[in-house]
Amino acid sequence: MRYLAINLVQEGMKVGKTIFNEQGVVLISANSVLTSPAINKLEQLGYKGLLIDDEFSQGVEYHENFVSNEVRVSLAKKLNSALNLSSCGKIPHSEIDGLQSMLSDIVDEMLSRREINLNLLELKMFDNYTYFHSVNVAVIALAIAFNMKLKRSDMLIVGTAALLHDIGKLFIGTEIVNKPGSLTDEEYEIMKTHSEKGYKVLSSGNGLSLKTTISVLSHHEHYDGSGYPNGLAGEDIILFGRIICIADVYDALTSDRPYRKGCSVIEAIEYVMANSGTLFDPKLVKIFSSKIYPFPEGATVLLSNGETGLVLSNNHEFCLRPKLKITSGSDHRIVDLIYDTEYRSVVITGLEQ
Repeated sequence: MRYLAINLVQEGMKVGKTIFNEQGVVLISANSVLTSPAINKLEQLGYKGLLIDDEFSQGVEYHENFVSNEVRVSLAKKLNSALNLSSCGKIPHSEIDGLQSMLSDIVDEMLSRREINLNLLELKMFDNYTYFHSVNVAVIALAIAFNMKLKRSDMLIVGTAALLHDIGKLFIGTEIVNKPGSLTDEEYEIMKTHSEKGYKVLSSGNGLSLKTTISVLSHHEHYDGSGYPNGLAGEDIILFGRIICIADVYDALTSDRPYRKGCSVIEAIEYVMANSGTLFDPKLVKIFSSKIYPFPEGATVLLSNGETGLVLSNNHEFCLRPKLKITSGSDHRIVDLIYDTEYRSVVITGLEQ
C-alpha cells in the first residue's frame, strides 16, 4: 500500500484499506476499485488522502498505526457523548468509565508489542470529527509515553488527561472558542482560563486521580516558565502535562481552523524541535522526533533537489530522514537520507500533491 493525497487519487485505483465515515459505517471496502463519484464524495467528506494498493507500491511494507481510524472514530464518538452529557460542571461516572475502558484496551494492545508505529500523516487522513483533535492528542501522547517505557497506570493517566485536556473550553463562550479570526488581548485572557476551568470540572467528584486533573491544568505550561496558568518551569511541571503540551501543539498546528489552514507535518515537527528547551521538554522532543513519523511507508515525497522519492522505511534516529526509493528519472536507486553523503544537504520539502 501507499499513501496518496486525495487530488492524486484516480479512477480505477484499488483501495488498500477499508474506509469508514465518522459514524463508523463502511463507505468503501478494501480492494474495491474507485470510481470518480466515489473519489469526489470522499473529498467532500474531508478525506485528505487514501491508502492505495497498486503495482507501484509492491514490496513496500506498510505499517498501520497502533490505533486504527475505526478506533479513533469510536473514541471520538464516546468523548462526544461524555461531554454532551456533562451538566452542572460534572461528567457522569459511567461516561468516564467508558472512556477509560476504551483507553485501557488501547494501552493493553500497545504493551503487547515490542514496538508501535505512529505515522502522523495517517492521523490527518481523515479528522473531520469534532473531537478528533482531543483523540489525536491522546494518541500522540500515548506514543510518547510508550517510548518512555512508562508503566501501564501512568499511560492510562496520560491518555485520560489528553482526551479531556480541552474540556474547560465548554465553559467559555462559543463566540471566543469558534471566533473566525485572531482573539483580542481580552478574549485571549478569557481563553487562557480553560485549563483552570477544566481542572475544576474534573476535580469535582468525577473519580479522576489528582495526577490526571493536574495534567489537564498543566498542559499549557512551558518548559522555560512562559506558559500558564502558573508559570511553572522544567520538571516542576508534571511529566504528563509536558507530554500533552507537545501533542496538543503539534496537532493544533496541523489542524484547519476557521481563521487559518493547518500547516504541514514537516513544519509542525520543525516547530516542536525549534522550541525544544523553551516551550517543550528537550528529552520529550527527542523521543517525539525519533519515534513518531511524519510520512508512512509508501508515501511519495518531494526533495529539495527536485527529485521525488517513495518512502521505504523510517529511520529511528531522526524522523525527517527516511530511506527512499528515488522515483524521478530512470535510475530508481535507494537512498538513506541519514547516511548517504550525496544527499546530506537534501531535505524533504513536502508530500507529492
